[in-house]
Amino acid sequence: MTDHLLTQRRCYRTPQAGFTLIELMIGMTIGLLGVLGMISLYLSMARQVEGTPSEPGLRQRSVQDGQIALAIVSLQYDLQRAGFGIETPTLNTDLISTGTPINSLGWRWVNSMPTGDVTECAAMRYSATANAGATNETGIIEIIPLVRPCTSPDPTVLFANTALVVQTVATNVPKLQITLAPKTPSCYIGADTTTPGLRITLQTRLSLGGLQTGAQFCNFNITD
Repeated sequence: MTDHLLTQRRCYRTPQAGFTLIELMIGMTIGLLGVLGMISLYLSMARQVEGTPSEPGLRQRSVQDGQIALAIVSLQYDLQRAGFGIETPTLNTDLISTGTPINSLGWRWVNSMPTGDVTECAAMRYSATANAGATNETGIIEIIPLVRPCTSPDPTVLFANTALVVQTVATNVPKLQITLAPKTPSCYIGADTTTPGLRITLQTRLSLGGLQTGAQFCNFNITD
């Protein structure tokens, strides 16, 4: 009877299984490699976003691109005033460019507020600060926001005047290309196609994020 019970217990005993020491070590090694891979991926993404001391990250590049775009939009607004209030304003008199290719502009207009007609001027220039002439050239955009009263908007003369305020509005700007196209057929107001205005283009070569930043617009005052 006893032998029969022992035989039944042996038949229903659950077989035991486990991991060997080598299997445990292999599993721990694989897990450690996975953790190291995740840490490496995190550090790589952090470098891309935050940057390093020698290379800006995506966050810095986005801020820089925004600064450049804002500077160009502000220049567009200011340049559209060139020639306003002046009788028969002309290129090279009321809007003067210098450099080959163009790297600076000066312009003037008449402001009748608040004390009567006063001729005012403003100017801008782009200056290379790193890798001049290379494909990765960068520079700064500077402006003289207001000269009042003003006789000539020649930017060379204005920027040479140490008494005037010069402001830096954008830094690390990929090479800025400035183009003036007088009497552009599409630059006219309404149906008056006989007096087309001046097309102005401000275009960076490439932004830090790999995109171009720029503006193309018409000045309807300067038709000669």
